[in-house]
Amino acid sequence: MNKKRTVFVILLLIFYLISAKELTIEELYKITLKNNFNIKISLNKIKAANEKLLSSRSSLLPSLSLNSRFIRIGVIPEINIPGMEGIRFMTPNYFSSSLNLNYTLWDWGIRRDQISIEDLGVKSEMVNLKIVKKNLKFQLFQLSLNLFMLEDTISIFKENIKIMQNIEKIIKKQYEKGYIPEHQLLQIQLRIKDLETNLMDFEKRKHDFLTNIKKITGINEEFRIKRFSEKIDLFHSDFEKSFEIAKKNRIELKILYLQKKILNKTKKILKKSRYPMISASIIGELKNGIMPDVEALKTNWNISLSLIYTIFNGNKTNHDIKTINYQIDSLNNSIDKMIYEIKLNLIKLFSQYQLVNKEFILSKKKIDISQKALKLTRESFNRLASNYFDVLNAQNNYLLTKSSLLNMKYALKFLILNLKYETGRNLIELSEEK
Repeated sequence: MNKKRTVFVILLLIFYLISAKELTIEELYKITLKNNFNIKISLNKIKAANEKLLSSRSSLLPSLSLNSRFIRIGVIPEINIPGMEGIRFMTPNYFSSSLNLNYTLWDWGIRRDQISIEDLGVKSEMVNLKIVKKNLKFQLFQLSLNLFMLEDTISIFKENIKIMQNIEKIIKKQYEKGYIPEHQLLQIQLRIKDLETNLMDFEKRKHDFLTNIKKITGINEEFRIKRFSEKIDLFHSDFEKSFEIAKKNRIELKILYLQKKILNKTKKILKKSRYPMISASIIGELKNGIMPDVEALKTNWNISLSLIYTIFNGNKTNHDIKTINYQIDSLNNSIDKMIYEIKLNLIKLFSQYQLVNKEFILSKKKIDISQKALKLTRESFNRLASNYFDVLNAQNNYLLTKSSLLNMKYALKFLILNLKYETGRNLIELSEEK
């Protein structure tokens, strides 16, 4: 039964490897750009902001309106007023049509400032799209690294289970010959079952990571991710240099600066709204009359200049300007806070790298020692010079050391990934395909 199950698992694995398409991290990202809903939402927001910008630009052009009216008087054909007898309507129909051209001659640049605000709004939405893309990249890399780490951990545990099963065969033979009691055989079998349980847990977690990647990318079919490596030399650069790069490249800072520009433009408009504005209008009118001698259509032209000036509005403008000043102060605080947090995060990353790198070097030395100790213990066990407890301890030490080395290796990878994120570097460009 176990043989049949093993054959089935092997065949299933072979089928998966054949059918699953291998994708690079860059290919995954390109697919994400097409399928991800957050990307689609951001693109629609950019389109809406562009339309708003075009709408605001139309305020620089004059407005043209057409008004027409038709009235039919059907009450009386003539008016009988003492001293004005015999006045008759020439026609019961009244028609008028006017064409109105209106243009603001001078507004102290308020309309252009409003256009600048809408333009900044478009830029803000475009920066927000970059933030969405950046976060998606980061999630893809993070999930992929977790996936690779689980795959490597699974390989270590499978290797360990295989070794323990070989030890079990030897112990079983010794038990059958009466050299050892049954409880010792049961103990090693229990150890194998514990490892298999851990292996199942790792497989489940691997499936969860794959599901999350599918959710982000919108991919439904099976796929494999091609391995990539990270450039360790990022941490060899100067800390201050990395900090300056982070302040320059961080998209989240750029969005705050844009918001600050929008508020300053809005404050400028409010200050200018205190000044008088001048507009001009030209009205061309075509109409007839219902009174005597005005039956024929006649034209009339009017040109007017209007001066608009708000004398008093309850000090509203001053309060609005103060509100914006507080909002600008709040943004300045947010900018300072983000720069401070970037610096703290970089200090933490650089210090963690030093510690993890030392542990990684130490783990590489330990793996050689534990591997040699395991080999010698097995040879001693085969010569009956040591018991199976020594083998189990040696095997356990080797597993722990190998797992520790793997954890340190991926801890370095995650630190590099986080450093890229903090400094605003392109995650894909800094990855080397294996």
